[in-house]
Amino acid sequence: MGPMLRASQFKSRKLVNKAQLLMTRRAPFMPFTTERHEIQNQIKLEAFEKQCEDGVMFVAEQAVPSWRKSIKTNVESQKGIVKNMRGLRVRAVNGADEPGFPTHFR
Repeated sequence: MGPMLRASQFKSRKLVNKAQLLMTRRAPFMPFTTERHEIQNQIKLEAFEKQCEDGVMFVAEQAVPSWRKSIKTNVESQKGIVKNMRGLRVRAVNGADEPGFPTHFR
């Protein structure tokens, strides 16, 4: 299939005044989508920096994703996982013995 075409590419807009013939965009006063996203991101960044002015923000270990957690926490969470001599995770013989929700990896 070819590129998707919008209905606005086929229909011509109603002209209210002659100045509209010279206009390249319907709403030239509005920022482009990329500019709008940049503005929104800047606002979010300023709000975050204002929040961080006091100092370092401390987050509970449970709230932090696994790839950002401290090494100690990751080691503690992996204590229950049985591994072979190569360090690979060993499947439990009985699926009921394995904790957690059953997935296709188990």
